[in-house]
Amino acid sequence: MTAGTSVGTTGLRTGTLFLAGVAGFFAAGFGAAAGVFTGLAAVAVTFFSAVEADLVDFVVFFMT
Repeated sequence: MTAGTSVGTTGLRTGTLFLAGVAGFFAAGFGAAAGVFTGLAAVAVTFFSAVEADLVDFVVFFMT
C-alpha cells in the first residue's frame, strides 16, 4: 500500500513537472512569437512613418 502510494505520488510529481515544462515551453514560444510580431510591427510603423514624411515633403515640394 505504502509503496503503491509513493509510486503514485512520484508519478504525479513527474507528470506535473512534465506538464509545467511543456506549458513553459509553449509560453516561451508564444512569447517569442509575440516579440517577433511586435518588432515587425514597430519596423513597419517606423518605415511607414518615414515614407509618409517623404511623400508629404515630395507633394509639398511639387505644389509650391
